[in-house]
Amino acid sequence: MMGSVMACHVSEAYNKLLEAYVNDQAEKIRELPEMFRPGQYIAVKVLEVEGTKLMLSMMPKDIYGGLAREDVQKGDLVQAAVTSEEDHGYIMDIGIPNTKPFLPKSKHNPELELSAGMVTWCSVRSVAPETGIVKLSTDPETVRRSAPSRKPGKALLPATSVQFVVDKPLDNGLEGRVGELTAYIQRQHLDKVAGRKPAIGQRINARVLYVMPTRNTPFLTMKDIFATTCPDLQQEQTLKEGDIIEEAQVCASIVTL
Repeated sequence: MMGSVMACHVSEAYNKLLEAYVNDQAEKIRELPEMFRPGQYIAVKVLEVEGTKLMLSMMPKDIYGGLAREDVQKGDLVQAAVTSEEDHGYIMDIGIPNTKPFLPKSKHNPELELSAGMVTWCSVRSVAPETGIVKLSTDPETVRRSAPSRKPGKALLPATSVQFVVDKPLDNGLEGRVGELTAYIQRQHLDKVAGRKPAIGQRINARVLYVMPTRNTPFLTMKDIFATTCPDLQQEQTLKEGDIIEEAQVCASIVTL
């Protein structure tokens, strides 16, 4: 399936910049190739489905709008949008009502050149219940090591770090458990642990890709999606458009949920 994110579905702040540019109130605007890189992982919400084509949104309000302030905890990973740059940091948008996200410059990854409208992964450092102030960090190691203190449940967010217990191998991946939930890792998202394939009963680290609605079934990845600020597309995409595969096989697998 192929998904597309229109420029108007990046963030509220970027929409305001686009409007100002169209109305000749801004001389220039940061273009999408300057804000995103091939191979970069982002969280999106499906807005429309037409066959194998998807219309997607990465706006925080679309991804996290169903959450309440009480759902945000220290250690959570959120995809936040830059609303504005201030003297000591950035005012951010995480799309959750009654929150005031802030990214101090002292906790910002210097490799990332942030500007209004951009989206970036952030780790939640603290949440003030009284004021709703959510302090964030984009420090690479903090983002990689972030893990929520809550037990796995319905509030699993994209990219959340979880412990996956392997129950059995499938033709197209692994079936296992995250807490009390049955979870799956599909073949293209498997990786080796200490040079070996995961074994039955083994507890491994993985990240949430998405949770299947109604059945509350998480699908995970073992890939280190935050290994670097600037991902290497050569490693992410070994096969390129137009490549010829001499020894290809046709296979099909069905996972019953």
